[in-house]
Amino acid sequence: MKNSIKKLVCLVCMVTLCSSLVITAHAEENDFVVENGVLVEYKGYNSTIVIPDNVYEIDDHVFENHSEIISVDFGDNVYYVGDYAFYGCDGLMEIGGHESISKVGAYAFNGTQWFEAIKDDVKMLNNIVIGGSPDLSGFELPQNAVSVAPRAFYGNVGVESIICNENLLEIGDEAFSGCTSLNEITYGSKLNYIGMNAFESTPWLSAINEEFIVINGILVKYSGNDVIINVPSNITQIGDGAFYNKSVESVTLPKNLFYIGKYAFAQSGLSDIDFLNCEIVYIGDNAFEGCSNIEELTLTKSIKYIGTDAFSDCKETLFFVEPGTMGYEYVTKNNLNYIVANVPGDINGDKVLSMEDVVALQRYIASLTEFTDGQKAIADVDSDGEISMQDVTYMQRKIAGLI
Repeated sequence: MKNSIKKLVCLVCMVTLCSSLVITAHAEENDFVVENGVLVEYKGYNSTIVIPDNVYEIDDHVFENHSEIISVDFGDNVYYVGDYAFYGCDGLMEIGGHESISKVGAYAFNGTQWFEAIKDDVKMLNNIVIGGSPDLSGFELPQNAVSVAPRAFYGNVGVESIICNENLLEIGDEAFSGCTSLNEITYGSKLNYIGMNAFESTPWLSAINEEFIVINGILVKYSGNDVIINVPSNITQIGDGAFYNKSVESVTLPKNLFYIGKYAFAQSGLSDIDFLNCEIVYIGDNAFEGCSNIEELTLTKSIKYIGTDAFSDCKETLFFVEPGTMGYEYVTKNNLNYIVANVPGDINGDKVLSMEDVVALQRYIASLTEFTDGQKAIADVDSDGEISMQDVTYMQRKIAGLI
């Protein structure tokens, strides 16, 4: 009997010791797969996580449903936590070193004890709104909130009104989507980014009886049915998914437009668009996905960023680009059809500026011939956004060696 008791005591001690080892286990460096500063995979099974110093972003789903995780220290360098990154980590009670985090994806911390322990009506991490109480009906975002994370209030059917503070800069994808009682929202003048479907299926959005739904110069959604569209001059950004899956053929962009968001024209059937009249700086991920009917397009030198798969399915499109530009880098990297426009005024494409080009330009100005978009870009040699006799004079002086 005594021996049995001793064995039982020893067994209990071993179980306790093993449990203790699990609780205090720390993730090792080889548990993390890091690519170019992005943590893309976690291979461990530990209770305490310390994110390595070489990590700046945590990819989507990396720690999802790791119930053994109790605490996470983000260190000093992590600024982005992706969609569902810690979703379902129901043992997670403590996070530290999160002061550098400035962007959080959808449901990044939902389903954790840490998230549930935030009892404020509006749940926040640093200056980011990451969720809210399901009992909210009307509320004002805290003054220190600068962004609302994707899906932060998704499907909150009780929310009726929201006041966004003057400091709010961003509203993420589907942040208020499915808030089927939301009929009033107030926003400040600093709001400069609105994610895809941020207000989808809300009475507030449905009540706007305009073809172009615009907030602070951002085209949130095109609700019309025209196939030929002139984007109004007050629009400076075409927001994420603004024309997604709309049956459009031709779009004329306004001069002040500088931003085209992700999925902006995806699956739209677009065949004609021109960047030459504006100073496009940013083209988001998948912006023209599926727009296989575009025959040619000039990627102007003003473009500084082109997102992943921005022109996927545009395999037959002929792109006009200049060496050393983002457009040139994109088409060469993605094996797209392109022509290098490296001689200003070389309208006939023989790599030499000559009187033949001058005559061709004069005929275009006199409406005796037509130019492609690429030729128009090359003909505007003084880069003033117009094709005129000033360009003819410039070309003649260039040929004569006077400039």
